[in-house]
Amino acid sequence: MTAVTSGLPREYKMAKFGIVLVGLEDDGLPDVTVDGVYHLVQYHPDPEIYVHPPRGCEHPDFRTVAFYADCLSFEHDAPSFPLATSSILRSLAYTPNLALRGSAARDQFVRSQIEVLAILHGIRLGYRYSIAFRWYDENRRVDLPYGQRFGNLCDAVHSYSAALRQTDPLSEFLWYYRVLENLSGNNGKQWITSNVARIGNCRVPRLTAADSPEGFRTVNLLSRLHARAGRRLEQLRKLVGSDDKIARYLYHTNRCGIAHGGAKLRRSDFQEGYFEVARDNSVAKLLARLAIEDRIPARFEPVRPIVCHAVKLRRPRIE
Repeated sequence: MTAVTSGLPREYKMAKFGIVLVGLEDDGLPDVTVDGVYHLVQYHPDPEIYVHPPRGCEHPDFRTVAFYADCLSFEHDAPSFPLATSSILRSLAYTPNLALRGSAARDQFVRSQIEVLAILHGIRLGYRYSIAFRWYDENRRVDLPYGQRFGNLCDAVHSYSAALRQTDPLSEFLWYYRVLENLSGNNGKQWITSNVARIGNCRVPRLTAADSPEGFRTVNLLSRLHARAGRRLEQLRKLVGSDDKIARYLYHTNRCGIAHGGAKLRRSDFQEGYFEVARDNSVAKLLARLAIEDRIPARFEPVRPIVCHAVKLRRPRIE
């Protein structure tokens, strides 16, 4: 990412940080702030979301931007990447082990990951589909209170976001399971036993994906996840048995079989066990979402609309 230096509305400072949310529709952001401070802006045709502090306010640090990226990832069920200018990455000692050196190599390293995940997104969702910003409102400024909403859930939301960045289903499962371990404070088996039946009747929020800007065909991504998890749960009840046995299967067979190198290793060799884990991911994913949503504070508005005058944004020049 390079710094935005000109072409900005007067109330913004230049952005030193950005976020890529894989699959988000182009020009999908309305007038949005986060935690009542930072403005999130998309400049056509860039896919990045730029994080602009208002004048008189300091830039967020990289850790804060990474937290916002995780929150956007969780709310849109899509992989995200925090981005920064080259000087900031150097200060963070961001030096992946690459044959090529320098800021261009670092940038290409991240861009290549984004491209791979964009391809997988197209395979899973459909190449013509893109995700609509969940809180879209073209008439009002929308504030995302992520500090209040997810401030006490940083590690769990990060683990969910990390799962979405995985290209291998075994790694993806392990990150979902880490959400359950983090929030239960133990191995998660008892929590799964008590909550896995909720998959059959839980209510999921709407998350829309459309096949065109006009939205000729739309799907609710979380409803699709719910249906897939419900079908897999019924299969597991036939194959494994009771909810307690399902919890033991998810922990001992999958979680430990992936994380440890013992005799019951879950092999990543594209045989049946590999695809069993891939099918189990829908159950683990929905359980992880339920565990996080159960702990989101209820005593505040998830989205706080702010009446404001619309600001027309021009495409900035990039240095």
